[in-house]
Amino acid sequence: MEYDLIVNVEAQLEAKDAVDYYDGIDPKLGERFFKELSETYQKLQSNLQHYSFVFTTRKSNIRDVKLHSFPYLIIFEIRGQKVVVLSVMNTHKRPKKFKRRS
Repeated sequence: MEYDLIVNVEAQLEAKDAVDYYDGIDPKLGERFFKELSETYQKLQSNLQHYSFVFTTRKSNIRDVKLHSFPYLIIFEIRGQKVVVLSVMNTHKRPKKFKRRS
């Protein structure tokens, strides 16, 4: 079964920042990141059940998948026949929304 893929604005910006970062190191590296991200998006559309749960309730079904060659997680939610990408998260950075309070 093929699902519709929706990448939210925040995830698009995170992906763009990652491509820009890797392009700054080497343009071929930026291309490699973008290619791997695109391939992972394609896999998500047809192989949803292969990815681990992050959080699940009756109303929410959030999962993640790690990119193989880069330290990034794609956080996504299944909403009916849609896969909604919520974040393209760098695992080497502590995101603001998950920071501990001192």
